[in-house]
Amino acid sequence: MAYCDPSTHFLRDGRTLTLRPPDPSADAPTLLDAFLSVLAEDRFMNFAPEEAPFSVEEEEAWLIDRVESPCKLYMVACVEGLPVGGLGLEQSPFLRMRHTAKLGLFVAKGYRGLGIGTHLLRRVVAWATEDATLEKLGLEVFSGNVGAIRLYERLGFA
Repeated sequence: MAYCDPSTHFLRDGRTLTLRPPDPSADAPTLLDAFLSVLAEDRFMNFAPEEAPFSVEEEEAWLIDRVESPCKLYMVACVEGLPVGGLGLEQSPFLRMRHTAKLGLFVAKGYRGLGIGTHLLRRVVAWATEDATLEKLGLEVFSGNVGAIRLYERLGFA
């Protein structure tokens, strides 16, 4: 996998945030629960809950794919050790587009507004800036997701 060193930060409420690569077998159950809770309550996801037949085994396989692929990166956001979100980056598989990557992130509802998305995005943008092959990062966002749009614009995405 593309590797990004772990980092520790303090959130607005004083708790500790750790950003780290995933441990697929250990993180799969908790990340899946967090993601499914976001999917169930959030209209800003790309697909509906019924379109996501996730199991712990599928989540673990998905995380293993992120760990083993040289063109993918995933960072887990942990508050006081509990995984509450993540950010994935996927470099284009096409040779002519290898200089581009798309990213996506999620933060569980009870942890939004603390700066987790900002820390995740800053960390991965800093990592991507150091990668000699990447020149352009892209993302997709629903027009009504005002909080995410503000975050992306604040960090230089247009």
